[in-house]
Amino acid sequence: MSLINVISLSGGKVSTAMAIFALEEHGRDACRFVFADTGNEHEASRRVRH
Repeated sequence: MSLINVISLSGGKVSTAMAIFALEEHGRDACRFVFADTGNEHEASRRVRH
């Protein structure tokens, strides 16, 4: 069983830094990223790039 790390992204500097750290520490295959739209985010935070 492999470990999956779930990282919450808000679009801010701290969550972005943690995402980079998680990728460097654990690799892309072991990381999943989530964003919870509460309706209070700035419009730019909701734009998703695939």
